[in-house]
Amino acid sequence: MPLLSGLIFNLNRSVMNIHIISLLNYTAEQTINNFSRLHSVKNIIDSGDIDILSEYIKQLADFYIDFLQKINFLPLDKPFYKRSLFGTYDSFNEIKHTDPLAKEVVVCFSEKELFEMTSITPIHIRYSDPQNLYLANGISWIENKRKILFHLTELSFPKHIVKVPPHRLSYVTEILELYDPTKKDLLRDLVTSRGIYYNQFQKDCKEYWGDTFYKFFMKKQMIEALDDILFTKQSFNDIAIRHKFVNYTNLYRTFIKHGLILNEIIRLAN
Repeated sequence: MPLLSGLIFNLNRSVMNIHIISLLNYTAEQTINNFSRLHSVKNIIDSGDIDILSEYIKQLADFYIDFLQKINFLPLDKPFYKRSLFGTYDSFNEIKHTDPLAKEVVVCFSEKELFEMTSITPIHIRYSDPQNLYLANGISWIENKRKILFHLTELSFPKHIVKVPPHRLSYVTEILELYDPTKKDLLRDLVTSRGIYYNQFQKDCKEYWGDTFYKFFMKKQMIEALDDILFTKQSFNDIAIRHKFVNYTNLYRTFIKHGLILNEIIRLAN
C-alpha cells in the first residue's frame, strides 16, 4: 500500500485570486516537467535509491511553498494540506475507491500508456471536490520493466478562499502579458490606448490582485526566472535579461526584497 503522510500549514492573505491559481497550476506543471528531465533524477532512479528521490521531491515542494508565501501568492492565515503519496500502479489501483488522488491517477493514466511513455514521466493533476481544490505533482517511472512506481506531492486548499474578481477587471491580465519594461512603450500608454484612465487602472489592479501592477508583474517575472535558476545552467545575468529584469542587479535586488538570496538557491542542473 502507498505511504501517506500529511502536514497542516497556515497559509498571509484571506483569499486567493483565481488568476493566481492559474499561475500556480502552470508553474507546478512546468516545474515537474523540468524536474523529470534532470540527469540527476534519472541517475537516482537508475541507482534505485528512492529515499534520495523522495527527499529531492520534498525539498522542491517545500522550497516552492516558502517562495510563494514570501511573494504573497499563498496566504498564511488559512489552512491548506500537504501530503505525499508513494506506491506502485497496482497499489494505487487498489485504493482508488478510498483515495481520490489515487483514483485521479489511474483514471488519467493507464498502466499500458505509462509503459509506452518515457522511463520517467511527469505527473500533474488538478481536481476538486465540493469543499477543496487539489493540485498534485510528481513523477512515475518504470522499475526493471516490470512495474510502474509513483511519487507525488499533493496540495489542497478550501474553495471559499478563492476569489473570482469581476469580469470587467480581467483586462488587467491582458496588459500584464503585453507589458515589456525593456521596450519604450510606457505602461501608461498601454492603458490609455484602451480608453482607461491610468489612476483607475491602478485601482483595478489593486482590486484584482491585491497588488499594484508593477509589483505583481515583478512577482510573475520572479516565478518565470526561478524556473531557469533551478533547472538550467544559464548565468544570472542571462536569466535577468531573458525575463525582463534588465540586468543582474535588478534581478538580485528583486529577489532579496522578498527574502531570497540568489546564490543560496540550489541550481539543480549543475
